[in-house]
Amino acid sequence: MKADAYAYDGALLCPDCARTVMRELDDNGVVDDETTDTYPQPAFGLESDSLDYCAKCGWHLEHSLTDDGVKNVIAMIRQGNLSGRTMEAILYHADNYPEIARTLDPPDPEDD
Repeated sequence: MKADAYAYDGALLCPDCARTVMRELDDNGVVDDETTDTYPQPAFGLESDSLDYCAKCGWHLEHSLTDDGVKNVIAMIRQGNLSGRTMEAILYHADNYPEIARTLDPPDPEDD
């Protein structure tokens, strides 16, 4: 199974940045001791209360949202002023969470 994110030194990394960090660590003789303190480790089954991005490049990390995460995304939509990157992340989650999709495209009152 391929990891969507890697945990390293208190942060989350996308797979590309994790591979770059691993190469740098390998080049410096750092041995993978299977802890996130010293070497990037695959993070499977992540759930988050918010949208998460790679700590190095800012890429949206595609993983599940908790119930609070869905509420937080809906609140972000309602507040507006979303950047392009944030909107891309929200659209990704809208495919998986109907309540987010409904917030993005509320029903037309005239359709009732």
